[in-house]
Amino acid sequence: MANLMELRRKMLSVAVYSNMWSDKYLNAMWQIVFCDETNEQTVMGGYCNLFKSAVEIGHAESVGLHIEKVMLSDDNAFTRALAKCISPAEVVVNAAINEINIMAEIAQINTDTILKLFPVLTDCKQYMPQILCGKTPKLFRNLQNSYSFLCEYHKVYGCGVFSTNYAFMWNDGVVPIVNTDPITLDNLKGYETQRGKILDNTEAFIEGLPASNMLIYGDKGTGKSSTVHAILNEYHNKGLRMLEVQRESLHDLPTICDILGDLPQKFIIFIDDLSFDGWSEDFSALKAVLEGSLSARPQNVIIYATSNRRHLVREYQSDRALDDVNSADTREEMLSLSDRFGITVTFLNPAKAQYLEIVDQLAIDEKLDIDKDKLSMAAERWALTKAGRSPRGARQFIDYVKSRLARNLDI
Repeated sequence: MANLMELRRKMLSVAVYSNMWSDKYLNAMWQIVFCDETNEQTVMGGYCNLFKSAVEIGHAESVGLHIEKVMLSDDNAFTRALAKCISPAEVVVNAAINEINIMAEIAQINTDTILKLFPVLTDCKQYMPQILCGKTPKLFRNLQNSYSFLCEYHKVYGCGVFSTNYAFMWNDGVVPIVNTDPITLDNLKGYETQRGKILDNTEAFIEGLPASNMLIYGDKGTGKSSTVHAILNEYHNKGLRMLEVQRESLHDLPTICDILGDLPQKFIIFIDDLSFDGWSEDFSALKAVLEGSLSARPQNVIIYATSNRRHLVREYQSDRALDDVNSADTREEMLSLSDRFGITVTFLNPAKAQYLEIVDQLAIDEKLDIDKDKLSMAAERWALTKAGRSPRGARQFIDYVKSRLARNLDI
């Protein structure tokens, strides 16, 4: 480890990866390194803040792994070029390699290192909580091959938030979703034919083969959205990512496509519960992206939308008024939006036999010890209170039964 002055020079020289100093832990490291090294209270305060940051990020015993994670997820001109499989200029590569070496050195800073850098803390040693580096991360194990490691990593995982997350929402920008729906394909019962069509289209998309935008239409509670969530959980390890866009943000679709089109992953733009009351800017934007825009949809982007309306547009009797000379053409144009989706998959409420089969399968998954006939009768009563049979109602019913049985109560 270099002396304090040399460490300061190295940290100040970081340019390509300068965004990393905004990280909670690395910012705390910056604060202590550049504080008044002669003031015991100032340095001790900086050290405690550094330890606090390590605890808050959950890496008090492995700060090296955290620094590697921050570096691999950094979004800068260098990592963007690698994500696009573009070779950066030699001067940029050399600067990046130098900064990797600097970060590898910082990743080795623990409590003992801090004591050597700041002799003023010698008498405070017994009061200092321990900061541990942990095992050496892959990126820093062989620094001579660090550039090759980064080329391969960013080629596969992309850069920025897209390399460490797989679910996002659009809110005037891409925002990661940390707590995603954990549902899997095995959790979903019935509708094998419908799910098979969605799986087939998704697998073709991931493999770079022709795939279609999909409209998943049907009754509420039949598992339309859950199927899309489960597909993401199934395929995110193969580079699939999902960006959820609300209807009121559809006018941003051209911007979204420009952002995603530069990335190596495959993106499903997910629009849940899609419907329109009439012509709008959002309607036009979606129509253009689906088909007909001069700016083509990127090959790594596809749109999956769910809706309870077959044609996505609510029709009013007043829409048929004759004040519009071309009213028939206007209605036809609005109702044709659903036809711009290449594939439409329909989820309708199950018949009684299918509903009870879903209930039975869910009960087996939960290992519920209950008479099948009794379960079926209770499930039918439950459906009546829910004004109909649906997979969602079946799931809610099984949760209810599980809770009752756990407390030795009758269902």
